[in-house]
Amino acid sequence: MLTDQDVGHLSGTSLRIHHLSQDNRWHELNSSLIHPKDFRGNFWLTSLARFFALSDFAEIHKEPFLHIESDVLISNDFPFETLSELNYDLAFPIVSNSQAIASTLYIRNHSAAKLLANYSLKCSRENTSTTDMLVLYNFMTEFPDLATILPSAFSNARSLESLSCRQKVIDSEVYFKAAFDGFDFGRFLFGDDPRNARGFSILRKKDPNSFLDVGNLTLVTTENRTFPSIRVKSNGDLIPLHSLHIHSKNLSLFRFEKGTELIVRAVENSSLPPQKIFVFTVFCKSAMQAIWRRIRRKITP
Repeated sequence: MLTDQDVGHLSGTSLRIHHLSQDNRWHELNSSLIHPKDFRGNFWLTSLARFFALSDFAEIHKEPFLHIESDVLISNDFPFETLSELNYDLAFPIVSNSQAIASTLYIRNHSAAKLLANYSLKCSRENTSTTDMLVLYNFMTEFPDLATILPSAFSNARSLESLSCRQKVIDSEVYFKAAFDGFDFGRFLFGDDPRNARGFSILRKKDPNSFLDVGNLTLVTTENRTFPSIRVKSNGDLIPLHSLHIHSKNLSLFRFEKGTELIVRAVENSSLPPQKIFVFTVFCKSAMQAIWRRIRRKITP
């Protein structure tokens, strides 16, 4: 686990902790970006500066690796071997015709990781509102021989006909015969982060700005595979989904038995209409934080 937090040793696990340290690149990036710095621990900085951390880790590790965001689940049949045989140095999902996402980011070597880190700094100098998602997509466009797509927006998805990298989408589908979640599947099945709406979240909400209309897909689980698969309407074939981006941050999904039960239930309900849910604990925490912010403003000279 790569982290800048002091988490110490996690007993009962074989997880190794790799602590990160901030350097001049972090400070330069922080000075360049104009995003609100008080949003969730300077989220816009850390989401982009992690490319520096991955570059530093790649220099030590010296082997291909997969970066998985901490709110992403992967299947127990994740195709590591297929991924390692790619003829590209980087691979990641796309979510629109201008944005990609590092929910699952394959990095083959240090030279590619370092190039991405340096490119991030370059982009921040040229566009002070840039994000990690813009940087990834632009990197693939600028270095098409180095980066490719983990299939996440199908070649017959809406708006894809105008995509400059459409051929990469088609090629990746043929190569993997699988799908990876950028953010569409996890958000559709389990909702957005309830912190964004005072404890409220909507299940099975359709996003008109997304490539992928998940609500128009047939999702299933099977006896042999409790992770979702997509049933092809034309021939009944199953396309395995290998990752789920859990925007709702529901920790129960990360507990093995409970998580499996929740995934199966969400897939069974995937054809139902949208449903608004309320997470009371998130509401209470958000309310307390809002009250505390107001108190601090009043007592701070």
